[in-house]
Amino acid sequence: MGNPKCHKYHSSKYALFSIVFCGHCNDVYRRTHWNNHGKKQIVWRCITRLDAPGVECPARTLSEIQLQNLVLEAINKVLGGKQRVIKVWETNISEVLGNAHTEELELIRKHIEKQQTLLVKMTAASEDYSKVVDKIYALQNEQKQAMADSVNYKAQIERTEEMIEYLKSQPKRVTAYDEQLVGKLIEKITVYDDHLNFLFKSGIQIEIKG
Repeated sequence: MGNPKCHKYHSSKYALFSIVFCGHCNDVYRRTHWNNHGKKQIVWRCITRLDAPGVECPARTLSEIQLQNLVLEAINKVLGGKQRVIKVWETNISEVLGNAHTEELELIRKHIEKQQTLLVKMTAASEDYSKVVDKIYALQNEQKQAMADSVNYKAQIERTEEMIEYLKSQPKRVTAYDEQLVGKLIEKITVYDDHLNFLFKSGIQIEIKG
């Protein structure tokens, strides 16, 4: 048996690019063209096995067709219960994402007002107010960070709402692998010896044998 020739193929146009990981060494899987004794096929392999001579990783090789079929199976499991997924996302928006930083900003604002009132009193009494000023500066920095986080959360809410609408538009079962659907739904895939673990962007995790 000769060593198969593997030609690395790196492209972000594939939805699985950079989201498939090895369950043994935690490195990423890469799409490669495999020529084994004249038999050509596209496979996904742990990059440690490709780029790290002398480093042993027992991770298995998956043909692209095999990987896509397992992805399709995982997606259909989610789509079969998509109403539950949508409900989780909508709950996150209304109860978590929408309130977290609003409450934090309000609390910081009250602390700043309290310190500013104290500063005025200490100034009028000709007392040393340097520590109060430092505290105000620190609170203002916290406020800036919280405001930045709030903007990020709003962007996250918008992305989640977009994903909800996208999921609603999908059928309960898909019959063909779809790059766009994979990119919209799946956060991470981990390859183990006898199964794959799928982490969806909704937070749901699914184990698929194969």
